[in-house]
Amino acid sequence: MEELISKKELLEKYGISYGALYRWKRMGLIPEEWFEKKSAVTGQETYFPREAVCERIEMILEKKDSMSLENIAEEIKGNSQELPRVLRIVWDGGTTQIPLSKIHSIVVVDQNEDSADIVADLSSVLGKTADISVDTEAIVSKVRDKIEKTSEKIRRAGASIDGISHDLEEKLLRISETINEMFNQKGNE
Repeated sequence: MEELISKKELLEKYGISYGALYRWKRMGLIPEEWFEKKSAVTGQETYFPREAVCERIEMILEKKDSMSLENIAEEIKGNSQELPRVLRIVWDGGTTQIPLSKIHSIVVVDQNEDSADIVADLSSVLGKTADISVDTEAIVSKVRDKIEKTSEKIRRAGASIDGISHDLEEKLLRISETINEMFNQKGNE
């Protein structure tokens, strides 16, 4: 997994302000996808891929005395095809991103049928932008197999629940009848 650096550590290391960091983000000098939010005891903290962001900040600091930030941003945009593409995963614990060049396979486990389309879409993107081979049909086939197995488990569980539900209804009906009989007998005494 890629080593990360916290926002606090980054600002201290390079002596830059919070405002400068976010201005550079707005200008496109630092890609938004490099800002990874993660849960922490104090709330959410922002982290960055250490190597990429440090190289970028060093480059900005080196050039900003001889070039405008706008020109640096244009230069970066001109070289944008050289920037690594990442898979960004946003979850309850924050955001994680992985360079596509480091992904060897993607396995989706226990997802609903909509996931097959997401995996197919993702596979087509990966196939176009990364130096890894993606067998879309194999991925979709594995997802469908998993969906079928999970669906079968759900059907069996549903049948089992239906049986339990029917048994409970019968028992409740007998209990209700017994209670009614007891009240009727008390009323007749």
